[in-house]
Amino acid sequence: MIWCVGLNPAWDVTMQIAPERGPEGVRIADWTEATPGGKANNVARVVHQLGEGVTAVGLYGGTTGALVQQSLTLSGIPLLVGAIDEPTRICLTELGGPRRREVRGRGPSVGLRDADGLLDRLVAAVGPGDLVALSGSLPPGLPARTVAAWITALRPRVRFIALDAAGAALTAGWAARPDLVVPNQAEYRALGPTGDIPGPAWVVVTRGAAGLSWRNPPGRWHRVLSPPAQAVVNATGAGDALLGGVLAALARGASVPDALQLGVAVAAASVSMRGVAVLSERAGRDFRQALRDLLG
Repeated sequence: MIWCVGLNPAWDVTMQIAPERGPEGVRIADWTEATPGGKANNVARVVHQLGEGVTAVGLYGGTTGALVQQSLTLSGIPLLVGAIDEPTRICLTELGGPRRREVRGRGPSVGLRDADGLLDRLVAAVGPGDLVALSGSLPPGLPARTVAAWITALRPRVRFIALDAAGAALTAGWAARPDLVVPNQAEYRALGPTGDIPGPAWVVVTRGAAGLSWRNPPGRWHRVLSPPAQAVVNATGAGDALLGGVLAALARGASVPDALQLGVAVAAASVSMRGVAVLSERAGRDFRQALRDLLG
């Protein structure tokens, strides 16, 4: 089982804005999609599309929280939920202009008791062969050390822990030594001296259309390039698609370097879709065939 943990999930709304304007200059959306969001739910969606067992783990409240839970359930993704008082945030993505625009809600205020209660339930549910991904921002009220506490509690109970975070949460998580971290270039540079101390077993720095670089400390850096360029419709969630592909490959027994190669292909396929971290049926089939070819 792959457990995708997001302590600040969202209800994501993506709009394709028409070139023309409506009355009084109002901008018109000719396509709209609303989906469970936050990085962890994006990862869970991709893992599910690739055919692997996954559970979405998160803290939810209010009407928006109920919408996210209902949508995940209807899509066939099981949940492990902690209830909170304040409503789950909303995030907006606008397509159609010269640049993609995003507006991200800050999120509800969450106390340590809420997070600790969910962690206790997750610790009781995981098994020694499981993989866990901790993804995304922390909601207001949770300190950065929360990430380290979750990694420390889960590490002896599962096979693999991946962390996709930024800022203080990444720094705290690094010191707890997960198996894999996947910051982008800016997030890795912001680590400063922390990036040189012993930490994760695998460090993966994503570079957008240029693919990624990885190292297995204290080894040298290696490069994985993206597949040939294709039309980019929506790059939002490409890093989450990459992590979903990596986790799905690892769950089937691929090595980390091979899983990274497959993950880059999944990320490249996702950006040609209008939705966030969504794959076509063909992309899913291509991934499964590549994995079969790799593993024999």
